[in-house]
Amino acid sequence: MASERIGPYRLLARLGTGGMGEVFLAQLEREEGFEKRLALKRILPGLSGQERFRELFAAEARLSAGLSHPHIVQVTDFGRHADDFYLVMEFVDGCDLAALLAAGRDVPPDFALAVGLACLRALAYAHSRKPPVIHGDVSPSNLLVGRQGEVKLTDFGLSRLVNRPAGLVAGKPACMAPEVALGQPACEASDQFGVGAVLYELVCGRPLYPPQAEPAAAIELARRCRIETVSEIRPQAHPALAAIIERSLQPQMEKRFGALADMEDALDRIRAAADQDTGPRTVERFVADVLGDERTSDTGGAVRTLVAAEPAAGRPPAGRRAWVPLGAAALAAALFAIVWWYLPSSKPAPALPADELTQIPEARPAEEPAPVPDAGGIARGQDRAYEVDRATDRRRPMARAPGPGPDSGEQERTEQIPTPSAVGITADGELSWSFDGRSERTGPILLYGIAPGTHVLRLRTKTALDATLRLEVPSGPGPVALAVHTEPFAILRIDGRPRGTTPIGGLSLASGSHWITLTATDHPAEIRLGISVP
Repeated sequence: MASERIGPYRLLARLGTGGMGEVFLAQLEREEGFEKRLALKRILPGLSGQERFRELFAAEARLSAGLSHPHIVQVTDFGRHADDFYLVMEFVDGCDLAALLAAGRDVPPDFALAVGLACLRALAYAHSRKPPVIHGDVSPSNLLVGRQGEVKLTDFGLSRLVNRPAGLVAGKPACMAPEVALGQPACEASDQFGVGAVLYELVCGRPLYPPQAEPAAAIELARRCRIETVSEIRPQAHPALAAIIERSLQPQMEKRFGALADMEDALDRIRAAADQDTGPRTVERFVADVLGDERTSDTGGAVRTLVAAEPAAGRPPAGRRAWVPLGAAALAAALFAIVWWYLPSSKPAPALPADELTQIPEARPAEEPAPVPDAGGIARGQDRAYEVDRATDRRRPMARAPGPGPDSGEQERTEQIPTPSAVGITADGELSWSFDGRSERTGPILLYGIAPGTHVLRLRTKTALDATLRLEVPSGPGPVALAVHTEPFAILRIDGRPRGTTPIGGLSLASGSHWITLTATDHPAEIRLGISVP
């Protein structure tokens, strides 16, 4: 190892290995005896020849090089040596937080506050960039703590700009926000959830969910987001700190803190009230107490850094990654086993095993949902609005579509409502609902001609069942992807067949008309929708 060189860097010791790369302690050697210790990350030899991995590695380098903050690991160089691409970062002599937690020591409150405040400040800086940079994988294994009191966020490999495409579940399920587990892109609120998950583990001594052998099962737990409260696990925890953690871990994004700065202010008030020192010396003391005097040396050392250590026996695998495209479970499991990193797919497929509706040709409900108007008696089409006669289910065009078409005589005649030529949603009953963020309405639902793209339907019943449906409508022929979240939890049935308990994603609706039924698990409440797919 001591004789191996990559460009101007001499490799001294292997610090860790992940699914896509390995990290070494390296020394930059220049003229006149100039030397500097750094961390060098390179693609694993078996992957360096694959163009996709090289592109991902280069993208990580470009994005990370533009970030400069005291609590973010600084990237200093990127290059190619023979067939190896490498990334050079500042070296933090210490370990990642996952390895520190694996020691099983109780974490002092001042150390937990120091880590939480440092992480929030790093993320606030990244989010303030133009355009904003979302980390997307805030977790103990991506936080480094050093012997000099450093706390640094690393590994922006999963980072995306806020306008990145949806459809992939990326990150570590143990710290994953439920909206990300359901396939939505990570956002500022998702990173806040990650900080809450880190603080939860620091305070409670265990991750949010029990460990799972299969990635699909871990993703399902993240979707359900059923978390024991801090006070239940650690009654002696500071009640204000417990309340902050529990608020940041709310399943609904709108119930979390409005901004990272609000969460930082709340933590800082606890620090001030308890007169806690959250500076470098607090971190330095606890790191030294856990790691002792043993330091990373030229011969290898014992401290792993920059890449998560393997979990200790009996400890959940906090450092594992799961990339689960919304599609076939087999593909998800294969990707998890092959790449600990991310591997975008051009053909998203479900993360969980499911009895696919595509196996049922032209599946149709026993009863067709009766066409009903919205609260204003108006049914929306792709290019016009229709007034609907409630007694006859006949419609009268209110305005002609733009461009060439029938003469104005069409305005006076009625016609039978045809089968929708695009995706449509109908529901009877007194519901409060909104579509794609528009103002809330009350009454039945009749949405015709839903355009391609991502759409969100929110609705609730008088019996306090709230539901959010996320539909991915393709631009051409093909199934509609569906994810559903409810409050409280509900049993989801499609065409009468149970498909699981919400939240649940990775569902696919083939061509035809389908009944979607949501039945609350803890009180008598039900929502019934008809969804037509051309």
